[in-house]
Amino acid sequence: MDTDQGRRAVAKAARRFVPFLTLCYIVASLDRVNISFAAPTMSKDLALNATLYGWAAGIFFLTYTVCEVPSNLMLVRFGARRWIARIMITWGILSALTALASGPTSLIVLRFLLGAAEAGFFPGIIVFMAHWFPNEYRGRMTAAFLLAVPLSNGLGAIVSAPFLAMDGFLGLHGWQWLFIAEGIPAAVLGVIVFFFLVDSPEKASWLSADEKQWLRAKLDAEVKQAAHGRKTFLQAVTDGRVLGLSAIWLLRTICLYGVTFFLPQMIEQSQSLASVVAIAIPSTVGALVMLLWARSSDRMRERRWHLVVAFLAIIVGFLGMAHNDSLPSAVFFLSLAAIGYSAVAPCLWAIPPTFLSGSAAAGGVAFINAIGYCGGLLGPVIVGWTKDQSGSFQSGFYALAAVALIGMILTYLTVPGRGRQTSAIPSSLGKEQVTGWRWRVRSKLPT
Repeated sequence: MDTDQGRRAVAKAARRFVPFLTLCYIVASLDRVNISFAAPTMSKDLALNATLYGWAAGIFFLTYTVCEVPSNLMLVRFGARRWIARIMITWGILSALTALASGPTSLIVLRFLLGAAEAGFFPGIIVFMAHWFPNEYRGRMTAAFLLAVPLSNGLGAIVSAPFLAMDGFLGLHGWQWLFIAEGIPAAVLGVIVFFFLVDSPEKASWLSADEKQWLRAKLDAEVKQAAHGRKTFLQAVTDGRVLGLSAIWLLRTICLYGVTFFLPQMIEQSQSLASVVAIAIPSTVGALVMLLWARSSDRMRERRWHLVVAFLAIIVGFLGMAHNDSLPSAVFFLSLAAIGYSAVAPCLWAIPPTFLSGSAAAGGVAFINAIGYCGGLLGPVIVGWTKDQSGSFQSGFYALAAVALIGMILTYLTVPGRGRQTSAIPSSLGKEQVTGWRWRVRSKLPT
């Protein structure tokens, strides 16, 4: 089978799955961060100060983290189609039920349950992608899927405004309508997932026999290469490479959610047209640059410096925000930070499938994501606490810039560069052997 047929097979799968999965992740991200748009009015109704709000926003990630690995192992057992459908239906219901919160305790409990319901969705999609797309295409496909995160931040400001304006309709607050309206679509999409996704190329009626054969042969060859490395779940989560990626993802996530959950409060008059635009622009810019950054990383077969530069953008963006004195400069520096934490994602998530397969891949990817998303709890708590202590967000930006600096240094020390043949992170499996990848500081990490 020739290369053109192989490209057609990948193109068919991309057209079918990537836009739909991106839509699902947009809904997931909206349900995760809609509390930030509800916060200005909800905090008054539920008597939340910045610290309590930070806990309510971040507690989602505690159960999300605890349940992440078990959920992804269940996905391997039941199949992506069934398990992702279950995740979306349950989180959609619980997101809508957040409208019933009557105080800090009930809000925190509902967010706690929502985290457990959504656990496994993102790493499940990463595993699903690995079952469909060869490694040389995976960075771009993952980047397209990850567009959902920055797009949801921008869309959230636009979509939330009409529901917040329904304050008083049928006796409900605007923030209650927001949770209801953004929770229902997740449950509906969950039902569609059950009938739309296909677990493997062999089951796809829309692929020709030759296309199925090409994809299966390509993917099997990559699995065979990855099998030379860690094979079991326990070996995967104690592998220095997995631990290094987990730490990098944690630091990036602290930066992302430290800003995301407070952004409408950082931008004054958050329901004005100017503020909606100010919130939407950084996310949109981050999304566009992320696609270009992922393509560059794939083409150059290089990960380390793409990650280092992304962290540098975060640092400069946050330091600029700490000294910001106008809305235009806020948009500029927030856009720079958004470029950074958006660009980290596709470069990092292209790495695990190059040395993990089977249950090790499912467990390892879930472990990286679970550890990383502890940052979803730490980021809002750090920013909320510093805001209450200092009376402004300036100290929070300094703290987040320091976190990004640690991430940049850790990335440089642990992720091997392109020039080291024995330590290059392969963008595709072929001449380079996955088993030749060694971390520079691996001797300092558990193996």
